[in-house]
Amino acid sequence: RLFSYRLCDASAKEELECKAQRIAMLSTQPLYILREALQHLASQRIVAPGYTFLQDMVGRVITGERKRITQLLDRALTPAVARQLDALLQADEGMYRISALKHEPRDFSYKELRQEIGRRQFFEPLYEFAQVFLATTGLSNESVKYYASLVQFYTVYKLQRMAVATTRLYLLCFAYHRFRQINDHLIDAFIHLID
Repeated sequence: RLFSYRLCDASAKEELECKAQRIAMLSTQPLYILREALQHLASQRIVAPGYTFLQDMVGRVITGERKRITQLLDRALTPAVARQLDALLQADEGMYRISALKHEPRDFSYKELRQEIGRRQFFEPLYEFAQVFLATTGLSNESVKYYASLVQFYTVYKLQRMAVATTRLYLLCFAYHRFRQINDHLIDAFIHLID
């Protein structure tokens, strides 16, 4: 009462969850959503609810945002792009394609640059689709990076066991992000070799 705080009742929790849903459109990183939610509570002078409520709320919000994006992806996905995304999780000569595409060049040698150009050519159609798709969904760069990082984090086995729509979203974000990294590497190599 002294500092004009109020308890987090049902209406405050509902308002907080709506705010968290808007935050999730900016970034789906759980820590970011939690920090922004706590900042909102402090600015509104509301006593923070229990940790389990916050944890469950962040989980619901992230799941809801991912579901929204995967539904949009299912509607926009062409058969060719779907086949190419699914092919990333298939094995070629004992090695998964996605594992080979994750590798970054060790140096600016001719062999490494040729491999990087090959990876760029593979990702180009996915990048072109992703560029249009991600612009229409309003998915932020932070969310794209986060979803792309999940491909690095999870094993191929775990990616194969996830829902197909979720895996395709992660792989599409990975392809988009990786294509841009490859361009950066090639530009760095060009600058280095011209120097």
